[in-house]
Amino acid sequence: SAVPRSSTSRADASPVFPMGVAASTMRPAVAGPESGAVLGLGSTPPAYCCGDLPAANGSMGLVTQTSTRPGGTGPSAPAPAESDGTAETTEVRAARPWLSRPDEAFTEDSLLARLLGAGPRWRDYPASLRVWLLLVPVLTAAAGGILRFVRLEVPPKLVFDETYYVKDAYSYLISGYERSWPDKANDAFNAGNPGVLLDSPEYVVHPPVGKWMIAAGMWIFGPENPFGWRFAAALTGTLSILLLSLIALKLFRSLPLAAAAGLLLAVDGHHLVMSRTSLLDIFLMFWVLAAFGALLLDRDDGRWRLAVRLARAATGSGGRPTAAQLLPGPWLGIRWWRLAAGLCLGLAVGTKWSGLFFLAVFGVLTVLWDLNARRVAGVRGWISGGIIKDGIPAFLSMVPVAGLVYAATWTGWFRSEDAYFRRWAQS
Repeated sequence: SAVPRSSTSRADASPVFPMGVAASTMRPAVAGPESGAVLGLGSTPPAYCCGDLPAANGSMGLVTQTSTRPGGTGPSAPAPAESDGTAETTEVRAARPWLSRPDEAFTEDSLLARLLGAGPRWRDYPASLRVWLLLVPVLTAAAGGILRFVRLEVPPKLVFDETYYVKDAYSYLISGYERSWPDKANDAFNAGNPGVLLDSPEYVVHPPVGKWMIAAGMWIFGPENPFGWRFAAALTGTLSILLLSLIALKLFRSLPLAAAAGLLLAVDGHHLVMSRTSLLDIFLMFWVLAAFGALLLDRDDGRWRLAVRLARAATGSGGRPTAAQLLPGPWLGIRWWRLAAGLCLGLAVGTKWSGLFFLAVFGVLTVLWDLNARRVAGVRGWISGGIIKDGIPAFLSMVPVAGLVYAATWTGWFRSEDAYFRRWAQS
């Protein structure tokens, strides 16, 4: 018997899609805000799964139909027309007009689509959806707050390393630096009598930010009860749930994923314990997470500035920036969110010195984001331009700011007369 053959020839096949699927049936689908993609409910299925082929009665749905007429029987099928490959090119590029119309490559809309994606902006969502975009992260944080604040005073005594940090925080309230405690000081502290603090300085193990945050809770609710000791840790843990949920919403543009991220952190055992005891780790985690969120906002803000300034240069040069303008690309100005990230990282280092690792990694990360943005925008010298116009400003925006913030956290030590090692140089 004759071997069945497909009615679709190699000329009809798309270079992107496999043999047997005609390129003319491919039409890209663009998901809009009405598709539910932002809500995580899925989007319009890709056209190459469906095409425009109708399903026959009793068939298996929308599948590619090919002829299996044996050779030599029945009327011969006309030879398929040769395709020059322009059909699929036009259709696949329909959502990317700058490919087929280069004069549009440097319009503001095309640049924003390349750099930030074609998804809807905040202002494009209906008011009801905007409410949910804010309400869901708040609800996840509220659920985590209930788990952290209920019976926060239990156990009613110093546990684990609270014996160091809570007592150091109390000495910060009294004198602005660490002071020594007598033997059996925990018993007096647990009994609500922290006044046994000695006048001699105590050795400094960690920087002061976390201990100042613990001291803030003790200043509000008093140092005589465990709720006051642990209030700052519980509040910081709750806020970190809100922050993580908002970051997940920013990253994934999916409300269910944002809710899942917040709820998973809310019930995470390690995070829960750290939020209910006055240790330093929860404060370090919060400032690092805040720095990452600030850098995410800076990434989008920097790409928006890049698109606007390149489009402005193109408008003044007949629709396309000059070669000199495209060699390094534009300078993007002062990046305020990056300065905020430097502040948060300075507070992270001021909580524990291990925050220095995050300062280094986040600094490299934000520069790589900017280099890639210049490459996608069409800047020819995106490596050299990115290093000079993004890398150096990134260093100056983060490292000196973090250093100044870190030094400022030691103000109590600088103002003291007898803190530990305060007169080391003279002696």
